[in-house]
Amino acid sequence: MQIAALMARLLCIIVIYIKLLKMKKLFFSLCFLLCGIVMFAQKNNRNKPPAAVQQSFQKDYPNTGNATWHHQRNGQWNATYKDADKNRNVNTYYDRTGRHIEARTNTQTKRKYTK
Repeated sequence: MQIAALMARLLCIIVIYIKLLKMKKLFFSLCFLLCGIVMFAQKNNRNKPPAAVQQSFQKDYPNTGNATWHHQRNGQWNATYKDADKNRNVNTYYDRTGRHIEARTNTQTKRKYTK
């Protein structure tokens, strides 16, 4: 009889331990999920160039519509826009201080400044 009681207690302890492990895993999984959501919910300004770059672009290309900006790995900023006069796509590059580096179309490259 005592062996049966010990086995029953041991079984209860094992069941409770398994439930606690599952709850612990669930709790930590939810914590990691919540941390991930909070980190990726922040506003992303990676593709918004500094004011100096935007001002230089507006000065160089005043009649340009909406340009799409991309930050390059070398620290340069790339603006892509549609040239309405010649009906072509143009990529223009600026450094982080707003200095115009070059402009590229599908067929040509025009360097304004060299390093």
